[in-house]
Amino acid sequence: MRRTDREITDRAVIDEFLHKATVIYIGLSHEGKPYVVPMNFGYDGEHIYLHSAQAGKKIEAIHQCAYISFTAVAYDVVVPGENAACNWSAKYQSVMGGGTASFIHDEEEKKQALDHLMHKFEKGPFEYHPQVLARMVIIKIKISEISGKQAGY
Repeated sequence: MRRTDREITDRAVIDEFLHKATVIYIGLSHEGKPYVVPMNFGYDGEHIYLHSAQAGKKIEAIHQCAYISFTAVAYDVVVPGENAACNWSAKYQSVMGGGTASFIHDEEEKKQALDHLMHKFEKGPFEYHPQVLARMVIIKIKISEISGKQAGY
């Protein structure tokens, strides 16, 4: 990272951020072109969990290349600058990384993955209809690299 003064080196801070963030942008390669998708996600400290329909561009892209990049960003406030637009800044945190995706097929494991996602919004316990679980794909990203950056903290 070029700006080491802004690097988040404490993994606990990165983990806390990912437990609270509600949207992550995943970067895929589809037919040789970049493809970025914003998604809700779950996080367990080692994996990112995504839910999806069984077919579509995202699923095709994962079958073509299982490596997924991700970024989550929180802008807390834009800080106006004096005299020139170039003096403006922002207070923010971001986490980015990547890892290898796989698909979860086991119903109980799907429920656990969805619990990680749902705990961002409600305490639970949660119920999932078997018919809905059967139609859904859970994508599990095993994180192999991760970093964080912040400014104004």
